[in-house]
Amino acid sequence: MALTENGVRRSRFQGASRWLWFCVFVYALSDIGYGYDTSMFGSVQALPSFLHCFGEIGENGKRKLGTGRTSIMNSVIWGGKLADFRNGRNWYAFAIGRTIAYYTTGLVTTCAPTYGADISPAPLRSICSGAMTFFIALGQIWANAMSRGFVSVESASGWRTICAMQFMPAVVVIALAPLTPGEPLSHLLDI
Repeated sequence: MALTENGVRRSRFQGASRWLWFCVFVYALSDIGYGYDTSMFGSVQALPSFLHCFGEIGENGKRKLGTGRTSIMNSVIWGGKLADFRNGRNWYAFAIGRTIAYYTTGLVTTCAPTYGADISPAPLRSICSGAMTFFIALGQIWANAMSRGFVSVESASGWRTICAMQFMPAVVVIALAPLTPGEPLSHLLDI
């Protein structure tokens, strides 16, 4: 509760509209994709379906992802490592996909909370920009549940399904973003 000039208490949420919450929600959905990506990739590297596709047979006869490939996959955003991609099935396509994912998650981590703060009235800025934390956690829970669900799948559809699911929040945001205003605050207060 906040006090007005004449000492009357009013809710912090009084200046918020459904339209404001919709706009914040649309861009906070992109944080689900960020949370999903950051949790998913570590889990995917250990899945039998991924190791069957990209792993090497180790000394004990089991498939494993070598340190060189792990390094490349986790640092693919640097061109020098990308130039060293010569081995394996569809490594180039996977590397390009990871590069796009790294770029977009970096973009989302700055744009979504900034937009939330820009469109919000002053008493709600911390809630609207801080919503990202909740949505990142939802994305991480979703990624871990997906990885757990595909832990016994041996075919490539296991890791491919998990990787493809990270596009769902992006598609929803792309579909709904044109419905949100590009200019902050003035469009949202009285609607």
